[in-house]
Amino acid sequence: MARARHGLQRAQAARSGDRSGQAPGRARARGHARAHQPVPVLPGGRHDPGGGGRERQGPHARLEAAAEGAGEARLAHGRAERRVHHRAVDRAEPPVDRDLGGDPRRDEAPDPAAPEAARAGARRSGRRAGHAARPGDLGRALRRPPGVRGPGGIALGAQELRPLPVTALAGVRVLDLTRFLAGPFCTAILADLGAEVIKVEAPRGGDEGRYGYPSADGVPVAFLALNRNKKGITLDVRHDEGRQLLRRLLAHVDVLAENFAGGTLASWGLAPDDLCREHPRLIVASLSGFGQTGPWSSRPSYDIVAQAAGGFMSITGFPDTPPTRGGGSLGDFVAGLYGAIGILAALAARSRTGTGQAVDVSSQDAMFSLLDNWPTIHAATGRRPGRVGNRHLATAPYDAYRARDGWVVIAVATNRIFRRLATAIGRPELGEDPRFRGAAARLEHSAEVNDLVGHWVAGQSVAEVMDALGPEGAHVPCAPVYGVDQLVAHPQLLARDMLVRLPHPKLGELLIPGVVPKLSGTPGTVHRPGPDLGEHNTEVYEGLLGLEPPQVDALRTAGVI
Repeated sequence: MARARHGLQRAQAARSGDRSGQAPGRARARGHARAHQPVPVLPGGRHDPGGGGRERQGPHARLEAAAEGAGEARLAHGRAERRVHHRAVDRAEPPVDRDLGGDPRRDEAPDPAAPEAARAGARRSGRRAGHAARPGDLGRALRRPPGVRGPGGIALGAQELRPLPVTALAGVRVLDLTRFLAGPFCTAILADLGAEVIKVEAPRGGDEGRYGYPSADGVPVAFLALNRNKKGITLDVRHDEGRQLLRRLLAHVDVLAENFAGGTLASWGLAPDDLCREHPRLIVASLSGFGQTGPWSSRPSYDIVAQAAGGFMSITGFPDTPPTRGGGSLGDFVAGLYGAIGILAALAARSRTGTGQAVDVSSQDAMFSLLDNWPTIHAATGRRPGRVGNRHLATAPYDAYRARDGWVVIAVATNRIFRRLATAIGRPELGEDPRFRGAAARLEHSAEVNDLVGHWVAGQSVAEVMDALGPEGAHVPCAPVYGVDQLVAHPQLLARDMLVRLPHPKLGELLIPGVVPKLSGTPGTVHRPGPDLGEHNTEVYEGLLGLEPPQVDALRTAGVI
């Protein structure tokens, strides 16, 4: 294939070729006009939004085109010759997409599992040398009609047509305004599953998450892990011109994600419901401490605030200690999970209705949902949960126990498991002891049973406890309490592809957690660390929006990007 050096000119030639109306093979079936639409294929297997095939093409069309040998784009006598692939058009009224992909008005988001080198070549192809900012460039950049790529625009991330791994969310594009933890974790899940996520950061300084955690040789490694698989641009949405650019970008995306305090978008004239009305297929996901409604909606929040306000701290800790924050930023990560679930549900609904919607996630709600059903129990019985440390309110033994060289946990929930444990610790008679027969009896005598188990564990090493109680022994649920230093070499995590090592220009390599849900047919992947600040400005502003280099320079000079 010809190299991407002249990708801009080639894309222009390709569009002009489409307008000739010479796309072959427009079939008719059962009396339905245009039963099959021609799909012009650009490098990378994506359709040309400016070409003759108006129907949106998803990842399946790309795979089919590659499998059937739909040829690569090539230059001949100065014209781009392209083959087309024919796909049946959905006949349902109103038309809706059959996959989770997006808007027929915009160019297709590529599958991020494609080789990064090809995308880098496409980014370089869209730039022309020797342009400097000129007066009026900023105004022209902002006045271009929303959702329309300029003549210089090339398809974002164009690449050579080839069979590619297709991920579950291939074709879905997310504009990510989130920062810190909850929102970036939400969008990282979507990126893991194949969505093209474009992370937006402030031009000066970027996401505060770049600076909050320990760095390695000046590299913000936690930020790079949390924002894995994403592209990065800079945009000041507090700037009027920045909000105009944001509105232009919305015509090219399926999802807008943000985690400002409740009501912030509305205060900027970007209320989620209004954006959904302006872009009927758009999904706007808002993650905040207390949601977009209610008397606390405008309050700011961090993880510990969510854990306290959601009740989680009231049930965490030991009886004689203050309420305790759950380890890690649990309130943020749980809200991020719910955000991803909400977005996936909205995408599934859009595939049936053709319409997007607003998704509103509150961190307080998220933590309240984790209270082990105690709101229901309290409403029915008046009882309130106490703090029991590592023990359980419904069964025993269930605790962390100190061995000679570390800690282990042992969890018993049935009489059968307790009898196996009693035999393994050399006290088989405990299995028939009336004090310990049944979960209620063991719970009533939990101090005694925990002391018995704890005394036995104290005389063993961690390895000896695992040998005695593990699958080759008594088969009692148990585990060592691992530290991070042990987990980064754990054979189970290695076998599950949960320890992904990516090359890094300064550190040599970077370890990033892998994809949690393992999909058999459309697996997710971790293929790149988080972006440098503004790393993909040229690709997005020139390649996606079709701005000219002088216009981008003017926006940069004005502090908009």
